[in-house]
Amino acid sequence: MTATAISNAFLRAVLQTVNWRLSADQIVYTLNHTEAGTILINSDFLPILENISKELTAVKQIVVISEDGNKLNTKLKIAAEYEEMLKSAAAVYDFPDLEENTKATTFYT
Repeated sequence: MTATAISNAFLRAVLQTVNWRLSADQIVYTLNHTEAGTILINSDFLPILENISKELTAVKQIVVISEDGNKLNTKLKIAAEYEEMLKSAAAVYDFPDLEENTKATTFYT
């Protein structure tokens, strides 16, 4: 996910990683406290997200990274599959100039 760690700042987004070993309550707190609007998640962790999705207050879209493409078995509304989304993206991007203190990531430990 190096691409995500680098590109999010250029999208004016903040990367908030989530430790899947945390309790469901801790994951909900972290995502709600950061007001996560988009979740980028590996399909292996969809069951965790399914269990907490109704408690998430700011999530607007879910993008899934999947080994088998669009073959996802979930009740969640998925906005896109990551690799398919990349294929449809423009080949050229006009990178904005960023201030050196632009927030790129947050961490809860």
